[in-house]
Amino acid sequence: MKHALTLVQAPAGYGKTTIVGQWADMYRGEDKLIAWLSLSEEDNSEKRFLSYLIASLSITKSNFCNESILAINSELSSSIEVVESILLAELEASREEILLTLDDYHCITNPEIHSLMLRLIKNRPENLHIIIATRSEIPIRLSKLKLENQLLILGVSDLRMDFSELEMFLNEVVELDLPKNVARLLYEVSEGWVAGVQMAALSPRLRKEPKQFLNEFASGSKDLKNYLHEVLVELLPSDCEEALVRCSILERFNVSLCEVVGGVSDGNAFLEKLSRLNLFIFSLDDNNEWFRFHRLFSDFLRERLGQLGKKEVLALHRLACNWFVAHELWSEAVSHALAIGYSDLAKTFIERCASEMLEKKPNGHTGQLGEANTRA
Repeated sequence: MKHALTLVQAPAGYGKTTIVGQWADMYRGEDKLIAWLSLSEEDNSEKRFLSYLIASLSITKSNFCNESILAINSELSSSIEVVESILLAELEASREEILLTLDDYHCITNPEIHSLMLRLIKNRPENLHIIIATRSEIPIRLSKLKLENQLLILGVSDLRMDFSELEMFLNEVVELDLPKNVARLLYEVSEGWVAGVQMAALSPRLRKEPKQFLNEFASGSKDLKNYLHEVLVELLPSDCEEALVRCSILERFNVSLCEVVGGVSDGNAFLEKLSRLNLFIFSLDDNNEWFRFHRLFSDFLRERLGQLGKKEVLALHRLACNWFVAHELWSEAVSHALAIGYSDLAKTFIERCASEMLEKKPNGHTGQLGEANTRA
């Protein structure tokens, strides 16, 4: 509890609520007050939000936050700012350390509530520590806290399972005792996504026919499809969903490709939105220029490509092929040419850049282009 604010942000299914709950349990009984508020879309009224926040604090000990409760419920309708001041004074007067957790903060979209939270964080007493668990980035300015080393951010890289954790979960928690090569395959398919690992582990087929099951699971089990569909419907408008499906033909993408292939008018804003929502995309470089989808999410989107029709899918590959040719990214140009069925064109690309590739690889190995030439 050395940080004023701990921000736990990751897509659905990474165990945010579980890990935050474990932290809270660790501090119970240590002369600390543990308050928990689970949020929903219905909590976007500023007064309702503050009322629930006060209530979550008041139940941590007898007669706590009584003045704040009276103020928020007063018929004289005290202003939100007045109630805030009363609450902060009561928190500061407490001798105990206070841990306040706000779960599912991504449900909050009211700018007034974000401003309220910024004021509470800015004016917090030293004994108040706040944890916010959210699927998306929160629109609250936190740069000052970061500079003061009062902000801890935990993201996907911190929450996803590493291979040793996945092995321990399979062998000790669900007692599957799978061979190491099967566990490794599950790790590669899930990329450490906790919900994906749990869904796979619940299937009896993982014991009986693990390799066949995991190959099918990677293509999208029914439970996995339903889960990802709910995430898409909950977070994105339909036009963004369509752009994601269109971009799923790409192994990697950037701002320009989102505009050309995804059909969005502002690729930069689109990628910023996806990053802000933590929607199963990963940056491939330090400059955040190139991105890719999580493997399971990519497979899920590609299955939905069929709804666009074969003609539309071929048109998308043609757009992608032309873009990669224009930017002399030959390996990907070849892949999309082959997807269209243009084998001769793919061979032309390979021949055109073979000498360039050989110059870059003195040992004569032409990498993916060599493989593509074999397929062509």
